[in-house]
Amino acid sequence: MKSEDTEKIQTIYEQMLDFIGSKDKQDLLLKTPTFETLTNIFSE
Repeated sequence: MKSEDTEKIQTIYEQMLDFIGSKDKQDLLLKTPTFETLTNIFSE
């Protein structure tokens, strides 16, 4: 595993934890369940 892969995995993990802890982000995805919404949430 390359160091850049480890960094990417860590970033994804942090974004998932942020999503799990954010009622606003979860509500947004429930109200507008599109791929675009999902990618916007995880690219912030």
